[in-house]
Formats: sequence, C-alpha cells, structure tokens
Amino acid sequence: MKKNAILKVFLFSGTLLLVLAGCKNNEKKDNAALENPPTNKGVIYKDTVRLLTAQNHIRNYLNGCDSLFHDTIPIRSYSINKSDIFGVLGVTSVPNCAFDHCRVYIGLTKDNKFKLYMTPTVLKPDPNSPNNSIYMDTILKDSNGKQFLYDLNAPCPSTCDKTSPLFTLLVR
Repeated sequence: MKKNAILKVFLFSGTLLLVLAGCKNNEKKDNAALENPPTNKGVIYKDTVRLLTAQNHIRNYLNGCDSLFHDTIPIRSYSINKSDIFGVLGVTSVPNCAFDHCRVYIGLTKDNKFKLYMTPTVLKPDPNSPNNSIYMDTILKDSNGKQFLYDLNAPCPSTCDKTSPLFTLLVR
C-alpha cells in the first residue's frame, strides 16, 4: 500500500515541478547560477521548507523503509530532466534554464504523511570517479542565506483524478 502511495504522490508532483528557480527564455545559460546556488532575492515561496526539516522527514522515510524491507536499499529520490517536466505540461519549446535537472526526495513525517522535496541539480565531476560526471544537488538559499527545498505537498488520494487508469489500479 505504501509503495503504491509513493508512486501516486510522485506522479502527481510532475505538474508542480515548474517552480524550478532560474528558468529563462533567453539563449544563454547563467553559468554564475551554476557556480553559486541562487537566492530568491527576498521572495519566500509558500511551498518551501527548511533543509533541516526536509532532512528529518527523509531520514524518517529511510528508517521506515529499513524497518519494513530490512536489507533492501530504499529508493531515496528521483532525478527528473527539465524536458520531461515541460513535456508533461505540454510545453512544446523548452526554455533555457539555470538548471537542466532536479531531484525529488521522498520524506515521511512523524504522523506518517508522505512528502516530496525538490531541489535543482548541477552536472559536476564525480568525486568518486574523475572520468565521469554526475548531477549533484544544489540546495537553494533565500535572501537571508537560509537553505531550503521546494515542498511538493498535495498527495493523492485527496487530490487524485479518481477516473485515471493510474488511480483505478487494483492493489494486490
């Protein structure tokens, strides 16, 4: 049941992913934004959460997975390409953005409510394999220098399309 809930929450979150910081409709990427995490210049979005809160919820999720599935390595997060995000939303011309990917982490509150936390990622050399590159998290900062993540917080079933063939699947 919890696996199914995680999948449903993840699928719904695709429509909320446009909150990525730094999207631009110009030809050049802002390489400075890739070097230094951007700030939101005084704008505080209501759908954000402090890094420490997200870390606590992610840890709760991992501990829950460990107690349920023992020796299984849990899925911690999903990496999503901007083309996939815009494609799901029907955007035919993908704008240039400061970030090309994001990562969505799964969290669990103490009262067992699932959370999804999103942060942009930047392609950098893999510290464990210098000949390869990996997308590394970029934790954003607000105008006060406090680190935050986007909190995708509209889980199904309360927000589901109950006629969707993804919702109407039978649980075995």
